[in-house]
Amino acid sequence: MAETKEEIKTGVKTEAKKEAVFSKEQLIKSKTFAPYRDLLTVIVNDGEKITKQEATKRIESFLKRKVK
Repeated sequence: MAETKEEIKTGVKTEAKKEAVFSKEQLIKSKTFAPYRDLLTVIVNDGEKITKQEATKRIESFLKRKVK
């Protein structure tokens, strides 16, 4: 990956793009997670902000659980 002039000058590499984080309400209202709205209300805590990747991971984990 090419370094920017700033990175060369300071000798410090900056992080690649940070993933966007979303609140529980934003995830519930999104079209992407529409089929999982009820599930998201359970697996995401109030006031918590997570990435889409983390939300997908939690949904998959929840759906793979064994029923007792």
